Amino acid sequence: MKLLWWCAGVDAELLQNCRSQKEQHKYDAIGLAILLTTACAILSGGYAFYTIFKNPIHALLLGVFWGLFVFNMDRLIIITTHKEDKFSWQQLGMAITRIIVAVLIAVVVAKPLELKIFEKPILAELAQENAQIALAVQQQINQGMPEIAELKAANQKLEQDLSDKEKNRDLLCDRAMKEAEGISGTGKEGKGPVYEEKQLLCQQQGRELETLKAKTEPILVQNRQRIMQLQAQKDQEVKTVTTARKQADDIMTQLNTLEKIAQKNPAIAHASHAISWLFIVVDTAPIFAKLIAKRGSYDAMLQQKEYEQIQRADEDRKYFPIQLKNDQEKERKFYDDTLGEAYKSEPMKKVQEELIEEITNRTRKKYIPRKKVSPFPFFFTS
Repeated sequence: MKLLWWCAGVDAELLQNCRSQKEQHKYDAIGLAILLTTACAILSGGYAFYTIFKNPIHALLLGVFWGLFVFNMDRLIIITTHKEDKFSWQQLGMAITRIIVAVLIAVVVAKPLELKIFEKPILAELAQENAQIALAVQQQINQGMPEIAELKAANQKLEQDLSDKEKNRDLLCDRAMKEAEGISGTGKEGKGPVYEEKQLLCQQQGRELETLKAKTEPILVQNRQRIMQLQAQKDQEVKTVTTARKQADDIMTQLNTLEKIAQKNPAIAHASHAISWLFIVVDTAPIFAKLIAKRGSYDAMLQQKEYEQIQRADEDRKYFPIQLKNDQEKERKFYDDTLGEAYKSEPMKKVQEELIEEITNRTRKKYIPRKKVSPFPFFFTS
């Protein structure tokens, strides 16, 4: 219970002295609402940061940090919201400001949870958009690479020429064979002049086919290599765009996708709005509970305690200069007394005597002249 009271930002000692159980239950509910909002903020922030960093440890730590931040903000809002005995416009303005802050916190907490709840529709919509974008990109790349189509058309024409030439050769050779068998032509079996003529045409067509193949095959090989090179380049560009699009699953992309889904599907729009309103109600309920409820005994006791503390602080501020002056005088007197006692002590007297003796000796040496001694004492003897 005291944990809920602390979450609600109440003075536990004052609330325990309240005889009304209703007051205690009210702040139990307020503290529980703040705890629930904090838990949702941790989950919401953890999911949002995991979407950004793709690291569960970082997401957990940042989610807990975000939850503590939301908890502190909610608790601060509740602590600074008081129920006055009379209505005032100032109180209304402060309440509106706190409600706006609570609504913003609720929306920020609710949005990541909405993304998690509607994760499957969002991913499906993103996959569809990615497919459409990949197709559009591929068409755009194809338009920007007409050489592939030109090379394919050239190869197709060369292969068609080879095929026609081969069919013509086969036809001429078949006629020569049938002429030799007597199935067609003159109807005479054997290799006569007509067969020789048709066989000559078949051989000539075969030589032309080989010549055409020798001329065409290098061109076909070169064109195929160029097509493979261009196709690999095109596939790489498409893959780059597709990969970048698939990795574009950040918060803003998901929010935009959720907005598009909500526009297409009214049920999802209503559910999204309901979740947001639910968190708004939960986060603003403690403020409305303190503002709408009747003024209770705890509010009166808290106001009285704050009034007494303010009065005591004003008195302390009023007498502070006098008290400061008295303290300074006491410190000065203590310093003088301590210094006087130090001068009267035996060690200090001994030091003073030594100092006086030292000064006297130095003065005597400096100012009293010495007696001069003559360098020729024998001149003055009698």
